[in-house]
Amino acid sequence: MNGYEQFKRNVISEFKMIDIVERNEHVLLKNTPEIAEFSYLHSFYSGICNDRLSEALISPGLPKDIVDAYSAFNGCSLFCDAISIFGVRGSHDRDVESVIFLPFDIVLQNNCNLPTHINNTICVGCYKYDGTRIIYNVDNGSIFLQSQNGELIWGGWEGFLNFLTSEYRRLSTLFKLDGHKKNGVTSTLPSNEEARLH
Repeated sequence: MNGYEQFKRNVISEFKMIDIVERNEHVLLKNTPEIAEFSYLHSFYSGICNDRLSEALISPGLPKDIVDAYSAFNGCSLFCDAISIFGVRGSHDRDVESVIFLPFDIVLQNNCNLPTHINNTICVGCYKYDGTRIIYNVDNGSIFLQSQNGELIWGGWEGFLNFLTSEYRRLSTLFKLDGHKKNGVTSTLPSNEEARLH
């Protein structure tokens, strides 16, 4: 079991069986009907094999670290999409079933000429709060954040797994189990200091 599979298991272990929906290896955790009828606090999409990943024609290609992540889960949504990690979509249908069980498309996100300041990067996800992109640096495995207009906001995470675990911990202090932000919380973005601690 790789670290990404362990991360997924750790998140699942925080919930009671009644709050877990499993279907075709997709895992939906804690329905949040106050947000939307088919909304879930967390969603992990079924992991995919290397053959499916080869369909993701992303330049500069997917590094082993990202391939390991996708073998555990093909994208995920944490805290009602506060963070969305993109995945490889097999379908672009927009019906309710597809929306629930398919991630945002990593191929689409990386093939629309997004502005970046560092070569050899992949956009692996985004923050719902303002669309801030989560960028993976292929050369060193670090994660940095980038605004919608391409400005580097900040970076500081050494590795994708480190980013996921630290952001999960941080966001868990900002959200209630019903999917709503706690009183007084507006932005769900990490501060520059929080990013640099990791």
